[in-house]
Amino acid sequence: MVESISVIGLGNMGSALARALAAADKTVVCWTRSAERRANTAGFHDVRQTAAEAINASPVIVLCIANFEASMALLGEPGIAGALAGRTLIQLTSETPDEAEAFSQAASAKGIVVLDGAIATMPSGIGRPDGVIYYSGAKDVFDRELHNLRSMSGRPVYCGARAKDASIMDMAWLSFFYGSVLGLVQGIATCKSSTMDPSIFLQSAPSYLMEIAAVAKDLERQTRLNNFKGDQATNRVHLAGAEQLLAFADEIGLNTALPAASVEILRRTVEAGHADEEVAVAAKVVAGVA
Repeated sequence: MVESISVIGLGNMGSALARALAAADKTVVCWTRSAERRANTAGFHDVRQTAAEAINASPVIVLCIANFEASMALLGEPGIAGALAGRTLIQLTSETPDEAEAFSQAASAKGIVVLDGAIATMPSGIGRPDGVIYYSGAKDVFDRELHNLRSMSGRPVYCGARAKDASIMDMAWLSFFYGSVLGLVQGIATCKSSTMDPSIFLQSAPSYLMEIAAVAKDLERQTRLNNFKGDQATNRVHLAGAEQLLAFADEIGLNTALPAASVEILRRTVEAGHADEEVAVAAKVVAGVA
C-alpha cells in the first residue's frame, strides 16, 4: 500500500521535500497559498485547493512555510486545528528556539502531535543520503516516522525531547554555515582585489571540506574530553595567522569585519591563558566561561 503524506508549503524547500517524498514512492498531497504554484505543481503531485483538504488526506503532515508567524496564523485558521488533531505534524518551518517551543505548546493544546525539525541543508541537499535534518520532540514519534524522515534526508538526527532542541542545533549549524560561506565570499574578494582568478580558489573547495571534516573530528574529541592539548596548531599559531590575514585585508582595502572577529576571539583566548592549547577551547571564551 502506497503511503500518503501531505506537504503544506511549496516554496523552494517545500517543493524539494515534496519531490524527495515522491521519489521514495509516497503519494504526496500538497497545498500552498500561491494559486500559481498550485497550478504549476498539479502535474507532479496531488494538489488540493485548501490547506484543510490537504491535511485531511494524510495521517502525516509536513509543514514548511514562510516563518513562525505564518505557522501560527495557519494554526489559527478555521478548521485547521481540527483537521490536524490526531495527526502527526512534522514542523519544518524555520524558527528560533523560543518560537519552536511556542508553536509546539500552541499545537499540543489543540491535540496536535508535533515533531519539530530544523533543516541543515539547502534545497539541493534534500533527499540526498548525506543530507541532515535535526528533530526534537517525543522520541517514539521520531522512531515511528523514521521511514518518512529518511525519505526527506538520509541523516535524520534526533536531538532531544524539548521542542526547541532541533532549533538550537540549527543555530549551531547556521553559525558554521554563515561563517564558512562568508569566508568563501572574503576569499573571492581577496582574489579579485589582488587580480587573481577566484575560480582557482573556489575549485579547491573539496580540499577545504576535507580539512574541515578533520578539524571537526578533532574539536569533538577535545570538547568531549575537556582536554585541549593537541599536535596540530596552538591558539598562539592561529592568532598569528589571523593577524596576518587581517593586515592583508586592510592593506588591499577589503572590509575587515570577518578577519577582525577572528583576531578578537583568538586574542581573547590567548589572553585567557590558552595560548598553548588548541582552538576548540575558544568555545569557552565565546560562551564567556573561560
